[in-house]
Amino acid sequence: MKTRVLLLVLFFFFPLGGFAVTNSLLALAAPGLLMQDLHLTADSVPSVISQEILPGATSDHISLTLGYPGFPPLRLFMSGPKGFWQSPVPRYPVIFLIAGFFTGAYNSLLLGEVDNTVMVSVDYPYEVSAMTQDPSKLLQSFRLTPGVVALALKWLSQQSWMRPEQSVAMGVSLGGLFLPAGLRLAQQMQAAPPRAVFAFTGAEIKIILENVLKGYLPAEARGGLAEVVPALNVLNDPRLHLPFLRGSFLVLAAAQDQLIPAQATQALYELLPAQKSLRILPGRHIDYDQNVQIQQTKEAILNWL
Repeated sequence: MKTRVLLLVLFFFFPLGGFAVTNSLLALAAPGLLMQDLHLTADSVPSVISQEILPGATSDHISLTLGYPGFPPLRLFMSGPKGFWQSPVPRYPVIFLIAGFFTGAYNSLLLGEVDNTVMVSVDYPYEVSAMTQDPSKLLQSFRLTPGVVALALKWLSQQSWMRPEQSVAMGVSLGGLFLPAGLRLAQQMQAAPPRAVFAFTGAEIKIILENVLKGYLPAEARGGLAEVVPALNVLNDPRLHLPFLRGSFLVLAAAQDQLIPAQATQALYELLPAQKSLRILPGRHIDYDQNVQIQQTKEAILNWL
C-alpha cells in the first residue's frame, strides 16, 4: 500500500511529459518501488516446478515451469545444442527473448537455431485468451512482466552451463516495452546480460499497445485500455528505465513497420546510453510468416554480436 501511495505522489509532482525523465525523482526511485511492489530482492530466485525435455537429432528443447511467490507460474522455453543443460561448466551464451502477447513462450523459435547458443524465451503471466476476456489480467500482465523477465534472467544466471558475459537479452515488438524495466530489475538482482537488442519496438506504450491490439479488441476497447494500462503501470514506462541501463545496445527497426511508428523507435534509441547502434531494415513488422525479415534480423544481430 505504501508503494502505491508514494507512486501516486511521485506521479502527481513528476509527470512524465514536458521534461527529461532521466532527471526525475520517479525515474530514480522506480526500480526500488518495483522491487518492493513485486516482493523481489537481490537474492530472489524462482524454483523449478516442472520440466519437459524434448530431444532432437542435434538439439534439445526444454519446457520449464518456474515458481515464485506472488506470480503465476513462470513458463520458459529453451532450445540449444544437444545436452547443453547437462554441462557442468559455462559453455553456452544465451539469447533471451521476449516478444508479443500472441506468440507465447515458443517465440524463441522465431530466429531459429544459432550455433553453440541457447535460445530462451519467456511467456507472459496470462494467456491472450484470458487477457481479452478479462481486461484486469492485461493490467496484471503489464504489472508483473518486468518481474517475470528479471526472475527468468536470475534463474538463468544460476545455471552452470550459461556464459553470462556473452549473453544478450532481446525484446521484440510489445516485448520491447517490458524489457527496459525488466533489465533494470535484473541489474538490481545482479543478473542483467551485458548486451540487449530492441527489435521492432519503441518507447511509446499507448501508441504501440493500441496498434498491437488491433484485430483482437474493438476500437473503443483498445483506446480505453491504451489509456488506462500506462496510467496504472507508470513504473514500467520504458522512458523511466532506458537511460539507466548498462551495457551495449542494438536497435532494429523496419522501414515500413505498420505497428511501430518511427518516432516511437527514435525515442527509445535517444534514451538509451551512448554505447548503441541503430539499423533500419527493409520491410514490414516482423512476424512468423516474414521469412526474409526474420533472416535479415538474425544476420543483423549475429553481425553485431
